Amino acid sequence: MKRSLFIVIIFLTTISISKSQTTSSKDNFIVKFNVGKGDFVDKQHLPKYVKEGSTISIAYDSVNTFLYGSYANFSDINHNYQDGLSTLQAGFSDISTAKSIEEKEVGAIQGLESCQVKGLKFRANLTIPDAKALIKNKRQILDKIGSEFSSIEINILNIKAIMNMDTIIKMAINNPQCDNIKAMNDAIFTPVKVYSINSIEDIVPVFNKKLTLLTKAIQNITRNISDLELLKSDLNADGKSEIDELADSLNKRVRNLNDAYSGANLSILQRNVAIFSVNAQTAISSSFKIPARVIATANGDYLQLSDSIKDKNGNFKVAILPNKIKTVGGTRIDFSIGVSLNIGGNGSDYSFQKNPDNVTSGPDTAKVVLREDGMNKRLQLSPVIFIHWYQTTKWAVQWTLSGGLSPNFSDLTNTKIYLGTSLGFPSSNDLTKRFVVNLGVSAGFADVLKSKYKDYSNYAQFSNVDASDLTQKSIRVGAFVALSYNLGGSGH
Repeated sequence: MKRSLFIVIIFLTTISISKSQTTSSKDNFIVKFNVGKGDFVDKQHLPKYVKEGSTISIAYDSVNTFLYGSYANFSDINHNYQDGLSTLQAGFSDISTAKSIEEKEVGAIQGLESCQVKGLKFRANLTIPDAKALIKNKRQILDKIGSEFSSIEINILNIKAIMNMDTIIKMAINNPQCDNIKAMNDAIFTPVKVYSINSIEDIVPVFNKKLTLLTKAIQNITRNISDLELLKSDLNADGKSEIDELADSLNKRVRNLNDAYSGANLSILQRNVAIFSVNAQTAISSSFKIPARVIATANGDYLQLSDSIKDKNGNFKVAILPNKIKTVGGTRIDFSIGVSLNIGGNGSDYSFQKNPDNVTSGPDTAKVVLREDGMNKRLQLSPVIFIHWYQTTKWAVQWTLSGGLSPNFSDLTNTKIYLGTSLGFPSSNDLTKRFVVNLGVSAGFADVLKSKYKDYSNYAQFSNVDASDLTQKSIRVGAFVALSYNLGGSGH
């Protein structure tokens, strides 16, 4: 029976250890979190159990990686160019002056018609019809110049808008709401749609088109200035001087515009446009994901999974509140104390029985009887200290391999050792979940009848034997059942 009990205990222990070893999860687990929604991509797939020693990683979706956790470098763009607007405004000022001169000339014609006044802006022998034609021609030239300046103004505003895309892109990549391709694309191109820029492919062509129109307008102004100077042949000295002054002023403005949008400045503009295109492409082609990174290794009884997303200034975007995940497959050693019931193997006390009635007088019996007073030792309660070895599993209770020591404080030589298995809660902060049920085999020294006395046949043979000398210490095996309280241990 003892052998059968021992085999059963070993079998249960083997099943326990085997089950613990086969209960495992992935060695590396990736949790996906959607920053835009502020929740896990699939909360049902959060692990309830992870194998101890596994790495836990978090990957983030729908996040502006330029603003949160990104080290992308968008270099500053040097706006080292003249915007041309001040030059343009000066050009309009000259046009206004030219119209003022024209008004004076019209007044001169009117005076010439009514009073035949001579010696004004026109040469003296110029007829009134020719003077009117001259004024009309001059007006048309000035209108053309004014129209070209208006065209230049529009194209400069378009070019300046393209140059401002640097600021627009930077605002987009620093906008927390730009956490997907559409949002990023809209943030960059919606402000410049009015300039016919709807995508990255439009930036360079629109810039080249506006630059070509601006250059063409400058060339037209130059031709119109030449036409204006041809009118001097019909003017007197004062008129010629005013035309020269106007032409010089306009030519100066044209040269300034040429300087602003040609040569070194043009190279800077073209370089900036190319950089804007690259930066816009970089912003839109972002994965809007923070790749998985290891945040923890599963150790202990539970893993607290938590994290937070912050911007470059340390401000919170979203926080992942702690999620408790149980670990499995980890080795633990716990200790417990309790009370055991020893079944067998406890020894016995012996005394003489000289005859069937055990009377002290009368004839001796032919055969002595040794009375075994061990019924009170067949079942014996004693304190016990256990050590439990096990591997954690996903179950609330589990089997452990246990060894114990049951001291006998009245006679330390009767101390027993235990080997068996246990079923109970792993070490827990919940004090009500620490009880352990133990069973197995016990072994230790016990009082047994000395073998030499087993063949004594009559009372006379014991005449010189003291009752205390009837027994000796011998190793005996029994069984035990115990209830203990888990005190915790290592690995928790």
